[in-house]
Amino acid sequence: FGGDHDLVVDTRSMYGGVSRPGGVRAFFAQGPEVSHFTYFAHPRTAERVVAGLTRADADDGGFAVPPPAAREVPARALRGAPGSRPVVFVVPGIMGSHLAAGGSRVWIHPLRLAAGGLRQLAITAPDVEAQSLVGLAYADLVEFLADTHEVVAFPYDWRRSIAEAAARLADEVRTRLDAAATTGQPLRILAHSMGGLVARLMIAQAPELWERICGHAGG
Repeated sequence: FGGDHDLVVDTRSMYGGVSRPGGVRAFFAQGPEVSHFTYFAHPRTAERVVAGLTRADADDGGFAVPPPAAREVPARALRGAPGSRPVVFVVPGIMGSHLAAGGSRVWIHPLRLAAGGLRQLAITAPDVEAQSLVGLAYADLVEFLADTHEVVAFPYDWRRSIAEAAARLADEVRTRLDAAATTGQPLRILAHSMGGLVARLMIAQAPELWERICGHAGG
């Protein structure tokens, strides 16, 4: 699973489900005796099930507010005045960008994927667009960088040719470099995995941009 699980279901998924007007609460049990097959037999979890079913409205039944849901990565993250910090483009790896079909997210949306949503991402589909970076992989990084940089997230359609993504990256980098000419701040690119290929192809296709990037101290 790449994280906590109960031998069958990953723990993060257990905090999903239908939202409720009064909010959702959870009880977390951990230990070698806790698994997917022991919830109703284990004293701690069995007691919580009973408490949840019989509790009064004002009683939390021993449950607590669950951890926050998966975070979204904003298109631009900045802590400070614009132009006061270096700009860094974060270019994710393959499958590291959320994809939407007809405006509705398919990748990564577990329910839509389970319902056969991958068919909506066929390479011939005309209405697929990249929405944002996958927060599970990149949210912590973006938040960390936002302390010292103006972060520009660069999601792209990883199903298609990297030449398309490289051309679009060049356009966005060019716009930011024009602004950097007045602020004196450098521009940087942080690329992961397939994102590195996108950045390298951008450099190959538009070498003058790379010269401009390196022309700034710290770029």
